[in-house]
Amino acid sequence: MKNIAIIGAGIAGLTAANEFTKAGHKVTIYEKSRGPGGRTSTRRNGEERFDHGCPFFTASYPQFIAAVKQWIQADACAVWQGEFINDKQPGTIKYVGTPAMNSICKYLAKNQQVHTAKQVQPIKVDNDKYILLDQDNNILGKYDMVISTAPPEQTKALFADIEPEIKNICKPQMLPMFSVMLQLGSFTPPYAAKFYQHNILGQVIFNNTKPNRGGANNVVIHCAQKYAIDNVDKDKDTLKQAITDAFINDLGSALKIKFSTIHRWLYAKPASTNNQQFYYNPKTRLAIAGDWLYNGDVQSAWLSGYRLAQEIING
Repeated sequence: MKNIAIIGAGIAGLTAANEFTKAGHKVTIYEKSRGPGGRTSTRRNGEERFDHGCPFFTASYPQFIAAVKQWIQADACAVWQGEFINDKQPGTIKYVGTPAMNSICKYLAKNQQVHTAKQVQPIKVDNDKYILLDQDNNILGKYDMVISTAPPEQTKALFADIEPEIKNICKPQMLPMFSVMLQLGSFTPPYAAKFYQHNILGQVIFNNTKPNRGGANNVVIHCAQKYAIDNVDKDKDTLKQAITDAFINDLGSALKIKFSTIHRWLYAKPASTNNQQFYYNPKTRLAIAGDWLYNGDVQSAWLSGYRLAQEIING
């Protein structure tokens, strides 16, 4: 039995953790945020929820489709139906977490030991064990193996002193994204989602059109990719207003906005496809998984975590 630490409680990390647990290994997960979710995170404002990360996902690999069916049976996931304007994948089934996108990771984490609000520092070695320290330099534990599911820049910082191949592995460029969240007054959504070729807008999602939502009219706006790149270090309030104004102008309707905020995703998605899928060095007992090692979506995150775990378990 191995004592394994996993950094990151997103889809990749939790999928790997469950495979290791089924194989009889001990797993501890450390997450820097307040809860599991990763790219499927959900922001709350009181009782209202905003899926400000990945708004939905698709499934094409048989193993992943089987996993999604299990999530649906557990009421953690459902099919999202509605009008999708300018859909790049018309007819493709769109899945969402229920009652929020982070519900999938909460379901995957239910039998795992997950420590939240833990910013793991660069790992250290002591007598063939890996020592993990938190942001206050408190010892979190000693482990036989460490797996990072963090973005490449963060993974490189974690493993820099002990993994010789880390610079080559963590080369993929990650692109930023801004998500604006709006809570509207009385309003009938004209569509479920709209996808743009626009200088500011990338996609608009009416959150309450998803299954098992309810409550207010909550909108999530993802800006255009080039807009995010060009404005990554600009004042967020200024960007929030510009993105909101572009949405209102496109909608052509006056809106009462009851709440608004913006989130910057510094490492939203990889700039290009990476077919590595995962990395594992049996000599150092360090491993990496994450959507950025593949196609940058939820399916990629799941496949990366699953296939890494199978490689280690069966290797």
